[in-house]
Amino acid sequence: MKTNRVLPLIALGLSLAYAQQDPLSTALDTDLTTEWHTSFSLCARVLKYKGEGKDDYALKQLLSGAPSDAAKDRYKIAQSRPKDAFWNRLVAAGAPLPSATACHHDLSNILEVHLAAQPKDLGDAANDADTSSFLALYDLLREIPPGGFPAAGGAPAADQPTVANTYRSCFSDATNLFTMVKRKLGQIP
Repeated sequence: MKTNRVLPLIALGLSLAYAQQDPLSTALDTDLTTEWHTSFSLCARVLKYKGEGKDDYALKQLLSGAPSDAAKDRYKIAQSRPKDAFWNRLVAAGAPLPSATACHHDLSNILEVHLAAQPKDLGDAANDADTSSFLALYDLLREIPPGGFPAAGGAPAADQPTVANTYRSCFSDATNLFTMVKRKLGQIP
């Protein structure tokens, strides 16, 4: 009788341990992080195509920049995962884990600077957020200057990787991200 209660717990523990050590996910994260570092604009465009419902074309574009043939195989396998798991992994790859501070205070500050420099990007993101969060994220990422957005005095307020990583990290709660965009635009209180 005692064995019947313990076996399901052992099985659950083993499955959780396996999920944490999934070799495909580990390699995939490494490949996708490399993609963001070497082909930022390609990755951003891939999000655009995904947001437009062109998943096959998005994957084809991502495959064109894959760091290796093995990476291409991993992308194809992972893309077949349910829902948007692969695309969410693409967004998160290499970005810091989301934190309450980064996705509130830091995001708010970055959106202020972005709004001052390029308000059209935020307007497009707010409009597209109702259709596709991937397309809205593309709107935020597409025009970030490599040197970052200028702040008062000319020094960059935040460089491109910091801005992009904040947006990508906070995308884990896309509703909050795009609600904050709409607030910055005065569309909601």
